[in-house]
Amino acid sequence: VPIVMKELLNHGFLHGDALTCTGKTVAENLELYPSLTDLTLRDQSVVRSVSDPFAEAGRHITVIKGSLAPESALLKLSGKKMDIFQGPAICFNGE
Repeated sequence: VPIVMKELLNHGFLHGDALTCTGKTVAENLELYPSLTDLTLRDQSVVRSVSDPFAEAGRHITVIKGSLAPESALLKLSGKKMDIFQGPAICFNGE
């Protein structure tokens, strides 16, 4: 999580001057951790940089509504390209 937070901080998505429960700022708490650019592909291949996202903007989450979700629901797309789906749904009560 600190590496993700540092990536977000380095690209302006977190307020580094915000105080945390440690009494230090977010930026101060993240100083000890490597940035994503400090790591090699051998070190990790799961977290992607802000400049190289898994999917383009607008393709991460979407809101669905209809017979499957009458009050609407949020769907994580994980890079799928799906604008409209029509067909039967198989519903599960767990993972």
